[in-house]
Amino acid sequence: MKNCTENEDAGPLAFPSVRLIRRLLRSGDPVVVTLSHLCNDSDRILRELAEALPDCRVYYGSPAPSPDSIMKKPAIESTTILSHANEIHVTIDAYIETCTMLHYHHATETLPPDWSADEHGEHCRFKNRVTGQVVEAPFANPILLEHVDPYFFALFVKSTPSFGNVAALIKDELIDSSQILDVLFPNRNDTQQGPRITIEPPCKD
Repeated sequence: MKNCTENEDAGPLAFPSVRLIRRLLRSGDPVVVTLSHLCNDSDRILRELAEALPDCRVYYGSPAPSPDSIMKKPAIESTTILSHANEIHVTIDAYIETCTMLHYHHATETLPPDWSADEHGEHCRFKNRVTGQVVEAPFANPILLEHVDPYFFALFVKSTPSFGNVAALIKDELIDSSQILDVLFPNRNDTQQGPRITIEPPCKD
């Protein structure tokens, strides 16, 4: 998931430029735009982004979109999330504990042979060669709730059979897991003011 924080070739969109977004989208990863100083104008920016990128998905991650905002996929209902709150809390705790444990073994060169490790950006991707479990662990010590990336959390949940009930809630790894974290932990990203707008590349089905 790429973060877009650069203002390049500013045109009708004050932030960010369509050219920059298209360049980031070439990798096939979603691009997340966090608006801070333009919060009051986020509806206009959302519409302009959708018009400028008609072949891509554009939607709010937080807060809930206004009626005239563009949503191409429905988010999981808040009532459904709250009814599974205890299970989700257990899953998040397990994710953080697993990340911490794998980082420790990787740093001390005691990582079991079943696990591979691939450092990239602000995370290290651990994958169990036997079970297929995927753990994208953030480089943070200690790992706190605000370090939990929704998409990477979803990968962990869906690759861990014991968390099947929570995995069944997540139809879309980015949208649904973002909604889960936003509903259960509305203040977890207080350091990031403003809505998150996510742009996904065209579907390649």
